[in-house]
Formats: sequence, C-alpha cells, structure tokens
Amino acid sequence: PFPRAEVATLVDDDDEDDDDEVTGGDDDNNTPKKKKKKNPRQREAFEALRAVARLSASVESRGPSADEAAGRLGHLELKIAQQQQREFATYRRYTRTQRRERASFFLLSLVSAPSACAARCLRTTSADERFGAILDFLTPIRADLRAQAARGWLDTPPEKEHDGPPRPGDQLLYWWSPNDGWLQTTVIGPEQHDNLFKLRFHLDGETRSLRLDDGTRSRWRLVARADDAIFEL
Repeated sequence: PFPRAEVATLVDDDDEDDDDEVTGGDDDNNTPKKKKKKNPRQREAFEALRAVARLSASVESRGPSADEAAGRLGHLELKIAQQQQREFATYRRYTRTQRRERASFFLLSLVSAPSACAARCLRTTSADERFGAILDFLTPIRADLRAQAARGWLDTPPEKEHDGPPRPGDQLLYWWSPNDGWLQTTVIGPEQHDNLFKLRFHLDGETRSLRLDDGTRSRWRLVARADDAIFEL
C-alpha cells in the first residue's frame, strides 16, 4: 500500500585520510612507518557509556536492585569486550572509515536513545557526527547520575536498633525506586499472610501491603517505634 523506491546502500563518507598516517622511517633502513590514527570522539563516547553504566550501578547499589544493576554493568562490559575481539579478528577486512562506522552503530545499539538521537545518527554519513549525537544524549544523563551518586548514602537516615517485627504505629523508611528513593511510612498493622504489613505512605496517604522480612531487608528501615517521637526527614 505504500510507494517503494530502490536506493543505494547508505555508507559513511571516507575520512579525509582513510589510511593510517605515514611517519618518518626508522633509524636502520629509513623505511616509512605507519602510525595508527587515534579516534578521540570514539573513545570519549564509549567512555561516556561506561561512566553512565557505572554511575547507574552505584546509585542503584543503595537499593534492592543492586544485584540487577551490577549484572547489567557486567553484561555491558562483556558485550563491548566481545565486539572488540570480533573487530580485532576482522581488522584488515575493513577500512578505517568502515571500522568507525561499525563502532558507532554498535554503540548506538547499546544505548536507549530517543528517536531524535537515533534519527540524527541514521541521517549522517560521518562516524564523528554519530559519536557526537550519542555524546549529546549521554552527557546530561552522566551529570545527573554523578550528582545522585555523590549523595550516596548520605540521604539515608541511620536505622534504629530494634527487636522483633514491625508493630502498628512504627515509623519506617521504604525504598521505592532510584528516582523516588526512601519514602516515609507508618505501619498500620500486619496482614493475614505472613510477613505482609499494611503501610501508609506520608507523601500521598496511599496504603500498600508490602512484605517486611529478612528477604526484603534492604528495602526498609525502622527509624522510630510507635512510642517514640514522630520523625521527619
């Protein structure tokens, strides 16, 4: 139902000097030597992705998703290492322009880029512009995560020593998500099922039945018993 047209394969334009840079000869026979060109934009873009992944894992290590975040970081590093091995094995098969094109699209496949960034990467025939588009996307994310990671556990109040399970009227902090952090709650009471407790969230007054036991211990902190003074964050 849609018109179609056959078009040529879209490939990146050749770099100005696609071959490696030729330098002076060695001391023995004055044979010209090739010097591998550096790709600062490419390294910067990959380092930005690694930094975002590490910072994200650092932020999430404060909550119950720590293991999952660490697993995602490890998986990312593994995928990059595997791609590097494949590129090394086929190094002589491609020109420098082709290698950079492949690297830029591989990087794009690793990020959850918005449509505008993805479209910008697809329209250009320059790997440098593609790396730049990805950097423009990752840079503010990295800055925001760096600020969150810097706060670290400073936002988390110390836990009050206690014995026994939560009781009605106890004040808890409950970890909701990396974006929302620790939320102030009051224990309304236990549910019929083991280790389920009804909590009222002070932020909006909503009540939720949540499991509070050793298995979810990283998600909640008792900060005041029912007979203690009400705490405020």
